[in-house]
Amino acid sequence: MGRNSTTILIADYIASLNKGELELLIGVLKTFDFLGHTNVDIFSFYPDLEAKRYPECIRQIDVCKDLHVERYVRKGSPNSILLASLLSGFQHILFVGLYKLFKRNALSVMKKPIWHAYCFANVFITCLDEADCVNGSLLKLNPVYISLLAKTLSKTIVVYANSNTKTTNTIWLWRFNSRKFWEILARYFLNNVDLITLRDQQTLDYYESLVKNTKKLYLTGDPGVLMDPADPQIVRGIMEREKIEKSDGLLVGAEMTQRLLLHSSPEIPRVRERYEKAISEIAKVLDKLIIEYKATIVFIPHCIEYYRDNDDRDVANDIFKKMKNKSNVKVITNEYTAEELKGLLGQFDVLISDRIHALISALSMNVPCCTLAYRSDKRPFNMIGKDFEQEKWIYEVDALNADELYKFLTEILIASEEIRKSLPSLTQHAKERALLNGQLLKTLLKSKRNSPQ
Repeated sequence: MGRNSTTILIADYIASLNKGELELLIGVLKTFDFLGHTNVDIFSFYPDLEAKRYPECIRQIDVCKDLHVERYVRKGSPNSILLASLLSGFQHILFVGLYKLFKRNALSVMKKPIWHAYCFANVFITCLDEADCVNGSLLKLNPVYISLLAKTLSKTIVVYANSNTKTTNTIWLWRFNSRKFWEILARYFLNNVDLITLRDQQTLDYYESLVKNTKKLYLTGDPGVLMDPADPQIVRGIMEREKIEKSDGLLVGAEMTQRLLLHSSPEIPRVRERYEKAISEIAKVLDKLIIEYKATIVFIPHCIEYYRDNDDRDVANDIFKKMKNKSNVKVITNEYTAEELKGLLGQFDVLISDRIHALISALSMNVPCCTLAYRSDKRPFNMIGKDFEQEKWIYEVDALNADELYKFLTEILIASEEIRKSLPSLTQHAKERALLNGQLLKTLLKSKRNSPQ
């Protein structure tokens, strides 16, 4: 570690099979360029998976191994995750006690790499993306006890590029309604951190009600927009491999999540029936695009987290089975990098999707998008609607209807040239807001270095 380098510990889990999360991580690394030379450690729960996919400059901390929670995390049930969370929390509190007594000699007792990473990092970053500021991204209460540890070790701790749509919801812990308990922990955590950068106004407004010193709250932007696409030659190779041709007809990218489709038609009580109706409606729309516009439909696998039942290929296949004009449909099943997918998204005439980072990638490549959303998820309305000024082109699936969605898509196609002309300046503004995360972190660290101890 060089004397002039900054060591950053990202105390969050970024799933590399979710290319949107990986896009965010790559963008976050670009914001660190303001700091000069950096060393970056990151929490990992599936190190064998991530080793092949994370940027080479990142060093993984095997959380499952170091905290002895692998058998609980792998089960994935709420009770097993709760046990893993309790065991993790106990070890962190134990380390806090040992450090107060013995300082860095505590490392001779608790020797795992995670404790060394905590001690030698300059900055802890937590609550990336939409991670809950109490429950974190996987282990419950993770941000709370990490902030306690940061305070004990006199480390800088930052909430970075967060957009938490759960902040106003009731959260259930240990089978009881815990909203007030959550707010107490949220206040403790947020008032302990040194800087909070947020991606949407709604989260900013809510956090202002919890934080005493609101001067450390900043509205920034999503770092994912900073990721560059793959080289055009690589993209052409992917299109040849997948037999995707640009012809006289429309080239339409499509990607829908199970989460989105299960929020459609809430009047249908049975989940399976609701899902079946949703995929049938989407199939009708795509079939009509093929007939009316000679479209080729390409399903993009922007997330393939099979271990979380969050694989876009499953939904794509379900919709494909419902379609009539199957010869005009490509269901991509191969895995591609986030950069390759961004380059591929740039080839489409229009994208239909609800994945935020797929939409950000397409919009930043000047591709008009039909953003699918449901009312209770505010991210698309804020990060796509407001940040990219695409409010007009958000379709709410709560009352999903094939005829209405098709009509909506035709309006986007009519306005597509106008949309394309507006996107470069909007993308540039989005990039400037994203870079603000790194600029604010640089200013914070500079003020910390210059302040008297």
